[in-house]
Formats: sequence, C-alpha cells, structure tokens
Amino acid sequence: MKLITIVIALFFKIPYSSAQSNFNSSTIADSLKKNANAVYRLDEGVIEIKSPGSYTFKNHQVITILNTAGLSHLIQSFNVSKFHNLENVQVKIYDSSGAEIKKYKKKDFTSQVYTDESTLLSDDKILYLQAFSPSIPCTIEIESEQRITSFIELPDWVIKAPHISVEKTKLTVQTQEEFDIRYNVKI
Repeated sequence: MKLITIVIALFFKIPYSSAQSNFNSSTIADSLKKNANAVYRLDEGVIEIKSPGSYTFKNHQVITILNTAGLSHLIQSFNVSKFHNLENVQVKIYDSSGAEIKKYKKKDFTSQVYTDESTLLSDDKILYLQAFSPSIPCTIEIESEQRITSFIELPDWVIKAPHISVEKTKLTVQTQEEFDIRYNVKI
C-alpha cells in the first residue's frame, strides 16, 4: 500500500530538530523576539487519513511565551464529541532556562459542556486546561493525538498570526494513493 505524503513546511534560518529539548528562552534569535508576544519554536502536525471518513491528527507544539500579552498560550482546549475523540494529550511547562516545572496529562483537563445559542442539548464538550507558570519568559510544550471519525474537510494549518513568530512549522498529510485529496496553499 503506497502512501502519498503532502508536506507543507516553513523553515527559517534557525536550525531545529524535533528531538530538541533545549527550551532555554535565551537561545531564541532576537529577530524572532522583535514585536512578538510568543514564539512557536515548533508547530508540527501529522494527519493520517485512515479511510474516507476518519483520520488521526497528531500535533506537537513548543511555544515560548515572552511577555504577559502571550499568556493566553497557557490555556489549552480541545473540542470533544462522539466524532472527535482526544486520545492522548500531554502538556509540559518549562522555565526560562529550559528546566521542566510542571507536567499535565489528560486527566488534569476540565470538561465542560459545549453548546451554542441555537442548540438545546448537545453531547459536545470542551476539555480545557489553564496551565500556570511562576515566571515569564516560559515555554509550553503540547503533544496531542485526536481521532476524528466523521469529517468533510481537514483542519486549517495557520502559520502566521499577529505578534507571533514562528521558528519551525510543518504539516504532513498521509493518505492512501486511491484517496483523492484536494488542497490549496496560500502564501
């Protein structure tokens, strides 16, 4: 069975290995810190399409928060329903020198019912975590795996946002050759 792999990657001049564990905030280039509240040191996603109606999405993010305006990155949330299952999640917080401060797992997330104004009753939930760091700058590492069993389109992959710098981002979509996948890349 052949797999077609579509890779969208943005590599800046700064080398980065996915096995890197040096989360010292002083190693970030000054050009990435300029006018930024946070730096995505790594944002790597792998979508594996298993059938025309299901896929798994593995995501690994390493975000260094540079100031108080970037503290929203310490809040992590995932939508969960009968079609969207959060298989695994792990969040680690590091201080400015790269030493691990705290580790969170799926059991540490709070579950809340998700409804909108037009829904009377729903099984949809949001799992969220308000992580804490005693000092700034700090780094948060998020590793998650989601299983989606019903979908029309794949999730968006956004690599640019205001006051955010990106050191490395990569999205890989793996699918069987007989599946027709259409995509659009906007730069």
